[in-house]
Amino acid sequence: MKKTIILSVLIALLLPGLTAGHGVQVSVDIQPPVVIVSSSYSAAQQLADASVIIHSPADSKKPYQNGSTDISGHFIFMPDREGEWTFFVDDQKGHTKKTVISITTVFFAPGDAKPEATAIVHDHDPVHIEDHSHDHTHDTIPSIYKIIFGLALILGLSGIFYGIRAKQSQKK
Repeated sequence: MKKTIILSVLIALLLPGLTAGHGVQVSVDIQPPVVIVSSSYSAAQQLADASVIIHSPADSKKPYQNGSTDISGHFIFMPDREGEWTFFVDDQKGHTKKTVISITTVFFAPGDAKPEATAIVHDHDPVHIEDHSHDHTHDTIPSIYKIIFGLALILGLSGIFYGIRAKQSQKK
């Protein structure tokens, strides 16, 4: 009985660490007249074919542009005005990222303006993405967390059941 409890506790403690999901990382490279957004799970794993939605500062409800990242996790767009541009990336497997890019007037200035000074990036996580080009929304809870919750629930209920059964057999 003690071995079962110890094993259950060890599994419960180790399982989340072993199966922890990875989040989406986004980096922005300002190269006037375009903005290059790179998406990845980690430095070694690019986010290929992820859904992308960009909202202009002029209209936060209607997408300015949408598409998919390339095989290297890159998506390029060309802002047409200054302001806060909202960039959503979704791997369609439960990992999402919202990034707000503030484009300033320096971005549109001719000459030797420094691109580094033209944008401020704000990451927001987790997000609920509304894709207005399709009539559906994406879940913000990754599947791995649902699986872990289900296993924890099963293990917990099994522990309660076997604990009650052990007490009953001791009384006999």
